[in-house]
Amino acid sequence: MLRNYKHIIFAGLLASMSFWVYAQDTLYTQADQMPYFKGCEKMVEGSVEKRNCSNQALVAYIAANLQPPKSDVTGLVYINFFIDENGKVDNVTILRGLENPHNEAALKVITNMSEWEPAQLNGKAVKVKMTIPIRFTEKNDSDFANGFQITWGNLKGSKIAKDEVLKSLLTPITVRDELGNQMEINELMFERERSGKFADAHSNGFVNEDMQKLVKKLKSGDNFTLTITVQKHGQFFYCDRNFVVE
Repeated sequence: MLRNYKHIIFAGLLASMSFWVYAQDTLYTQADQMPYFKGCEKMVEGSVEKRNCSNQALVAYIAANLQPPKSDVTGLVYINFFIDENGKVDNVTILRGLENPHNEAALKVITNMSEWEPAQLNGKAVKVKMTIPIRFTEKNDSDFANGFQITWGNLKGSKIAKDEVLKSLLTPITVRDELGNQMEINELMFERERSGKFADAHSNGFVNEDMQKLVKKLKSGDNFTLTITVQKHGQFFYCDRNFVVE
């Protein structure tokens, strides 16, 4: 699974995601339960944990499978698609796009998604129409992601030494918005990728023992990613930083 966070940023995915429910040719404005992305089937239905799991899994899937074109063009591609009563993805179209290579890359990653757990209305599986924005950005070493600045110790750029990460364990991770306001961290994930194999650790915003163990096992050549969920004005946003360990 290929990580490409330096090229792809999901700007306010949860806040921007919208959906409509279709059942018996009637348009409903809400559902009892939105669909869940794969990988969270064993979690409690309707729980905050399952919804967060679904959101994280969706973002991770797109980040791992989107293949952005080599281009200086940046911006958002909005994708419309349906998830039917069986959880299958259907009728994927561009709502608003960029150039054809970007539109095709966004269409492909959504079209190739596996089945979801379908939406529910009054205990019955129903068909939903969803809209997801995918942002294409230029490759850079900025500390900014999705309009937020992630600060952790003295880590800068995209290449880091293991010793620098170990020193950072003694300092808190902070996220600030474009105005410099510090954001509340709702969920924090560390992920290590080595030769196509992944290891991760989660917390509610603080570096815990499992995260410390993961950092201590980092080796040269590993990809190390911080994925953070923050809350702003009652809405949830994802931001991330990706590093290569030297």
